[in-house]
Amino acid sequence: MAEDDADIWGRLSLPSFRYSIVDPKHNIPYITAIQDRSACASEKPLAASHGHLVWDAALVLADYMQQVYSKSTDLSCCRAVELGAGIGLVGMVLSALGCMEVTLTDQPYCLPLLDKNVDANFGPAAPRPLVKALQWGEDATDGSQVDLIVASDVLYNASVFAALVHTLDALATPATHIFLCYEPHIPAQEALFFSMLQAAGFTWQPVDFVCTQVDYPDDMVLVRATKVG
Repeated sequence: MAEDDADIWGRLSLPSFRYSIVDPKHNIPYITAIQDRSACASEKPLAASHGHLVWDAALVLADYMQQVYSKSTDLSCCRAVELGAGIGLVGMVLSALGCMEVTLTDQPYCLPLLDKNVDANFGPAAPRPLVKALQWGEDATDGSQVDLIVASDVLYNASVFAALVHTLDALATPATHIFLCYEPHIPAQEALFFSMLQAAGFTWQPVDFVCTQVDYPDDMVLVRATKVG
């Protein structure tokens, strides 16, 4: 998946790497992911963040988005939001696939790096993802319909689960497609999140997924959630 890389899983030591788009729109054949912690804001994040790196779950979710949407016209009128975007790989992939409007959100700490990645990948002729600050638990919507929510590796800190569920509830409608991808670390903690999500009026189910472009850890979990009307 990475240009001239024998193993994309060595990317964590790289300042940047390229992630290929199989069926690109807007003449964007790949996304350059810039992993530059020095570009993050100088102040400490309110919640612990490792958003300066592209983690495995982001690659899996980006691949799944390509499989679902690369041959589809559904994105041409889709408004998507990436939560805890970090570098913004998944959201930028959606933009490269032709998504009408993509908003990359994270704590203010991560926004300079998000801006740097968007600037590196989207010229003036291509629809650019928007970059916005969003601290989970705070007001998250301007009233616009959100059709698709994506988030990867956002279940590592149980102290923010209530805020994350609040944000999902504020953004989503029963028509919103929600995809979460994570690598399990603490099963009881992850089960707690999904019980909180269910209590807030969401259903969820795991998605069977075989990645055709890169290898990934066998225990990776991809979940689709829906808000009950």
